[in-house]
Amino acid sequence: MKKEHPSPLPVDRDVHRPQSAPATSLRALLVENDQVDAELLVRALTHGGFHVTSVRVDTAEQMRAELARADWDVIVSDDALPTFDGMTALKLLRSTGKTIPFILMSGTVSDETAIEAVRAGARDYIRKDQPARLVAAVRRELDAARIQRAQPQSGAPPMWRRIGIAPRLVSGFLVATLLFAVLGIWSAVVYTRAVEQIVIAGAEQSARYLIVSVAELDEKSGTPDLFSNRSAYLQELVEKLARVQKRDIGVVDSRKRVVADVITKDIGVTYTHDEGNEVALTIQDGRARTFVERSADYPAGIRRMVVPIQAGDGKIVGALLLDYTVSYENAIWHAAVQARRIFITGLLVLAVAVGIGWITSWSITRPLHQLRAAAHRLGRQELDTPISMECPGEIGDLAAAFEQMRVNLVAALDARANLEQTLAGSNRSLRRLVNRAPIAGMVLDFDGVVRMWSLDAERLYGWADREVLNRPAPGIPPDKRDEFAVLCKRLAAGEVVTGHETTRLTKDGALLDVALSLAPWSDSRGNVTGFISIAIDNTDRKRAEIALRDAHAEITASVRELERRTAELHLLREMTDLIQGSVSIEAAHEITQCYLPRLFPYGTGALYVRSPSRDLLEQTSAWGDRAAHLGPTFTSGDCWALRRGQPHYVHASREPLCRHTFAADGGEWICCPLLAYGEVLGILHVYRPERDTTSSSEQAFLTLAETVTSSLSLSLGNLRLRETLRQQSIRDSLTGLFNRRYLDETLPREILRAARTGSTLGVMMLDIDHFKRLNDTHGHDAGDAVLSALGRFLQHHVRGDDIACRYGGEEFTLILPGASLDAVCDRAEQLRIGVQSLVVRFNNTQLDTITLSLGVAMWPQHGETEDLLLPAADAALYRAKQGGRNRVEIAV
Repeated sequence: MKKEHPSPLPVDRDVHRPQSAPATSLRALLVENDQVDAELLVRALTHGGFHVTSVRVDTAEQMRAELARADWDVIVSDDALPTFDGMTALKLLRSTGKTIPFILMSGTVSDETAIEAVRAGARDYIRKDQPARLVAAVRRELDAARIQRAQPQSGAPPMWRRIGIAPRLVSGFLVATLLFAVLGIWSAVVYTRAVEQIVIAGAEQSARYLIVSVAELDEKSGTPDLFSNRSAYLQELVEKLARVQKRDIGVVDSRKRVVADVITKDIGVTYTHDEGNEVALTIQDGRARTFVERSADYPAGIRRMVVPIQAGDGKIVGALLLDYTVSYENAIWHAAVQARRIFITGLLVLAVAVGIGWITSWSITRPLHQLRAAAHRLGRQELDTPISMECPGEIGDLAAAFEQMRVNLVAALDARANLEQTLAGSNRSLRRLVNRAPIAGMVLDFDGVVRMWSLDAERLYGWADREVLNRPAPGIPPDKRDEFAVLCKRLAAGEVVTGHETTRLTKDGALLDVALSLAPWSDSRGNVTGFISIAIDNTDRKRAEIALRDAHAEITASVRELERRTAELHLLREMTDLIQGSVSIEAAHEITQCYLPRLFPYGTGALYVRSPSRDLLEQTSAWGDRAAHLGPTFTSGDCWALRRGQPHYVHASREPLCRHTFAADGGEWICCPLLAYGEVLGILHVYRPERDTTSSSEQAFLTLAETVTSSLSLSLGNLRLRETLRQQSIRDSLTGLFNRRYLDETLPREILRAARTGSTLGVMMLDIDHFKRLNDTHGHDAGDAVLSALGRFLQHHVRGDDIACRYGGEEFTLILPGASLDAVCDRAEQLRIGVQSLVVRFNNTQLDTITLSLGVAMWPQHGETEDLLLPAADAALYRAKQGGRNRVEIAV
């Protein structure tokens, strides 16, 4: 993507103007993914006296598009890019065939990489901390390009004229030109005459086609009457011919009256659009003519041709009018084919002449071409190939001079490479020293740009060297920038600064206390170009001092807090153990009433438990001098803790107060919801006066309330879970009635109670009629719906002392303590009749009416034990089934 540079630099395609004039115009393509680095490059070139127009690209596709879009003076590329490297960019440039100077830049340069880049075609390999070298390299490449443009690119050098090559080439070209001129004049004359003859012959052929076609239709006369008998057929022929030839065609008789035309509105009208009366003249003398027709259909005029129409006896009976332009173009096309053949023949003759001339001059110009190629290789710094030419005279002397120049250049470049290798080794040694030293060191110039960054600086500040090299120094807080500017001035004056305490930012935004030691930094020529900075992290030392001052007070407070917490945990453990051992919820509430005032002795509070059957919370425990102000019950909407599902803390009336508590001047309120197994069990509400000197701190108060709430939630939740599991073990989940297990436990107990009190006991067995057919017809889900509906029906139609159980499948058992035989039979009859009015719907469909078969047995009349009583009732039920269903039978 093409990037734009932010202020203060212009955008990528803007022009960067230096401060001094005149400036050299420079069109630079920057292959750089970092916008800041691109701005620094443009700034360096601008300060170096260039008038810069730049575009920044960071992918191969963008670079290819820019190379195709415009011509660039120079390409400056970063060596390492996220998607491709500088060497890939160089190969992409070479693949386009363009000879644009290519300069590679990098934060660090190795000798091997630099040599590889130069051999691959790069003009230079420069470090980013050497902007002056970049300016010099760009100016050198511009000068080389200007010199190359000044050299002649085409035509014969003056030397050739002195050795006689030019006269021979000029003579050859003059002869070839003369031949072509004669051939062209002859072709033009023949071509024009041929085109006219072709057009006239085609028109006469069309006229003969019309005459022959009409004559073949007329069997009585060889001379058809074009004006009356065959006019319709003639019009059809004209239209067909016009479609084939794709031009306008018309036919007139000897009096110039139109008898057939593509434009049908002109039929029967005398033709008057020939200003020179060319149609009449053609009818008289039989010669074809051309003229310009101007009419309403062709107001701008159209070129037409007229040819005579002759009958079988040679008599001219009319004329045929055609569009001359179309005919002429068709003829030209055919003639052009012949002209191309003639032209190709001429080219072959010219090629033979040129070949003879080239063979003649090759023996003379070959040494000059070799010498010229050697000079170009020297210009491209291709110094590996020696210049060896066995040629006498001045050309041989010139080749020897070029070879001496090549040898001198190789020696100079080798010396320069050795010097750069020595300098690179020194730089590597310095970098290793800085990186291995256990100090956060860095080198910056006086503009604040980082030139060296140690590993310990990376560990201290968080930025890697690739993120900061050749970029403005990070980590300087905004309020410390003026201080940094003052330090730069002092260092530029040669001063050394040690032990300067300040603050710096890390990569993640944290603030560090550091002690800086700074000293001026000189380059290889002794010029002060920046400064070295060593930072020592003071953060841990300052934190240690603060921690040491606070340690004693914290230890003392911790001891007191530990003693208080130990006493509270002891009470809380006792309360939890007692609640876990309780056999009922009521017993657990008595325990909380005893222990909660001891855990919160400094205020007022209450424990509220949620009623399972309705959205109401009931007070089970309360304590404190203001407990009377707390209501016995309230709904969930009156408590913010229950509405939010988290503890609600109110201090000094800063937050909204729950409606279930009382208002007071000052103090703290907290409501903690009791949550266990995804269910709200209740809340713990505590009020603490603000001026209670015996109370703990605010955080300790909140922690204790939440700890007690968590313990109560778990204990009461487990107790309620045990009660729920017990209910589930004796209840049928589908019907909501007691199950067979409960029946087996309860019936013996009820028999013993009846025997003890001397009362009676009725047992009723009932079964749903045709239940299997219902399952087969509507499915088991429909059967479950019927069983569930019957369970609800029985729950609503039995007494409070009666016990309704699901015996198994579609069979149910009712135990009626204290009921007589007549009462039991009446109850059975009421159930039989009442169930028939029960409406059960399944999948939006009303099921068939339910009927019951019932069997009744009495204790002790039909059995003194449960093993005798239930079979008696079941036998009566069987008789009801056998007797036709939907009836009540009594055991015998």
